[in-house]
Amino acid sequence: MALSFAEDRKGRVWVSGGDGWLGYALSNQPERGIVQKLNIKDRGLSGIVYQLATDVRGEVWGYTLKELVKVNADNLSLSTYNFQYGINEPDFFHFSFLPSGEMIFGGRNDITIANPLEFQRNKEIPVPYIAGVEVLNQPYCFAMSDSPLRLKYRQNFFSIGFSAQAYTMSKDVKFRYRLSGFDDWTEAAGRRFANYTNVPGGDYVFQLQAANSEGIWNKNILELPVHVATPFWLSWWFRVGVLIIVAIGVYWLYRYRVSQLKKKQRQKSEYEKKLANVEMSALLAQMNPHFLFNSLNSIDSYIIRNESKKASEYLNNFARLMRLILQHSRSNYISLKDELEALELYMQMESLRFKDKFSYSITVDEKLDSDSIVIPPMLIQPYIENAVRHGIGLRNDHKGRLLVSMQYRDGCLVCVIEDNGVGRKVSGMFKSVNSIAYQSVGMNLVAK
Repeated sequence: MALSFAEDRKGRVWVSGGDGWLGYALSNQPERGIVQKLNIKDRGLSGIVYQLATDVRGEVWGYTLKELVKVNADNLSLSTYNFQYGINEPDFFHFSFLPSGEMIFGGRNDITIANPLEFQRNKEIPVPYIAGVEVLNQPYCFAMSDSPLRLKYRQNFFSIGFSAQAYTMSKDVKFRYRLSGFDDWTEAAGRRFANYTNVPGGDYVFQLQAANSEGIWNKNILELPVHVATPFWLSWWFRVGVLIIVAIGVYWLYRYRVSQLKKKQRQKSEYEKKLANVEMSALLAQMNPHFLFNSLNSIDSYIIRNESKKASEYLNNFARLMRLILQHSRSNYISLKDELEALELYMQMESLRFKDKFSYSITVDEKLDSDSIVIPPMLIQPYIENAVRHGIGLRNDHKGRLLVSMQYRDGCLVCVIEDNGVGRKVSGMFKSVNSIAYQSVGMNLVAK
């Protein structure tokens, strides 16, 4: 719906629409209709342009409820003039220009005449100032000078009131503000205070800027330093202290746990050592009678065959060996040297008992210190006994050989026993034919 028409000096017939637009048609081409529309909202205006009129210079004017609007014929730009410069409540029924160039408005009870050539914009720059401060909704007194606004950490809910020194249209002064380091610029939008809540501890600067009714901002920004105390539990030294205490606590717990594990491992090792000693004692208690039984059988066989010299020699070796066994039975571990000495006596006795059917030798690796190395007593003897009884002892000649070698391999003590006996297969056949009732338990005891 068209509300009003007016023609500018360029031959454009301007039309104001009821839904907030301005458009024009060409007077020399009326058949084209409206060739261009201008949305006044896009030009920063609000409302509707009610009436249009052309001044003596051929410029088209109109008005809304708040301001005059001038359409510049040369570039189609819009210029506005607020009614507050001279009219409080515009309520017009007529708008036109006099031949003298003055514009005339007809109202309900009055007529207003204005000369566009005398229009002046507001050039006064408002000077902002702090009107007051409230903390926790209570007035807060402080010296508004160069000193900062100092607040405790519990006073981080505060409000800053402001205003401006302006003599021309002071009610239309615009403000924008920010708390530098906390937020960005904010338009006051009719308010004259700034609210801040839950501001973290730190140093800030409240900045305030004012603009006049024409939107001309004061380049000088008012600044108010603001200091909000930091709670001690948020301070760096407290956090560092807590981290140190936590680190010490974690380290103490770690050391305590390690000590507990070491203590438990030590107790476990001591228990296993005691258990091993008990088992070794039980093993010796079974092995020594077993060896005594075998030796006494050998002596008995010499006596039966009336070989008194050999029986005496065997008995002497047996006595020496028994003395060593009695000495070794008092300890769970003996030196390798003592063990080899007992093995030497044992192999002499076995060689004598088998009528020199085999020769023997004991070699020790040069890297081994037989005096410092300790092993359980009677640990090797059952294996030598097994080699003699089930291997070399079954040969029909006197060419048996038994070699005992103590070696050092990869940090371990290795005992190698070599013999040239009849072998497992022949020994098994011999057992089945002769139905031997004897069964050696020495090796089984060592395995335990």
